[in-house]
Amino acid sequence: MLRPSLIPVYLNDPDPYLVSDPVQLAHLLHYLLTHRELLCLYPRGLREPFAISTLLGLTEQHLHLDPAPQEAFNQRLLKQGITVVTQLRGVKHQFDGATVQEGSHQGRPTLLIALPDQMLCLQRRRNYRLELPLAHPIYCELTALGVLLVIADLSQEGLGLLTERPLDLQVGQAYESCRFTLPNGMLIEAELKLQSITEVAHKQGPPALHYGFRMRGLNTTQANAIQRYLAQLERQRLEREH
Repeated sequence: MLRPSLIPVYLNDPDPYLVSDPVQLAHLLHYLLTHRELLCLYPRGLREPFAISTLLGLTEQHLHLDPAPQEAFNQRLLKQGITVVTQLRGVKHQFDGATVQEGSHQGRPTLLIALPDQMLCLQRRRNYRLELPLAHPIYCELTALGVLLVIADLSQEGLGLLTERPLDLQVGQAYESCRFTLPNGMLIEAELKLQSITEVAHKQGPPALHYGFRMRGLNTTQANAIQRYLAQLERQRLEREH
């Protein structure tokens, strides 16, 4: 029986969960390739039958997928197209290939599909929060409390702050002003609304507390600056992995 996380989903409104940024897509696909993550292949638009696969090769335009042992299943994909489902770090990822061809990679037969231009990523947050490098921390000032906290993760709509000591904050509460400065010198000022409080385990010592906030009131210049910074982080991580 297949794990529910690897069964495809078909949403009436998938737009909030679609990733189309080329940098993020390249990062995800290279991760699938280098870590030989498990893939499940389905005839496009269906939930059965399925076959287990991996990503064998990646070019600038195509993906090479390991074909199923059953030739009849492969032939069905060649006729109907393909839906690919996997799970990375607890998040379901899904994409389609409208056209499937027979291919080869390093002497092995493959199923060849075009590089996806979007990917469904089902997680609770609408936008990805990327973990920020703690070697060069960015501090966020909560002006209402007069404290500076390290930003652990950041997205275009939210951020996570870490602290060793509990703060007098309530989930659902809004805070009129916070500010932090990106490495390029752009000052970000926004209203925060507390969404969650969770513990983060350490290898040694007591756990830290992670406060997850949604940012509100960003102007276009600030939002674009955050997007550029996140894209730069993804490119740097992609280069390190290669």
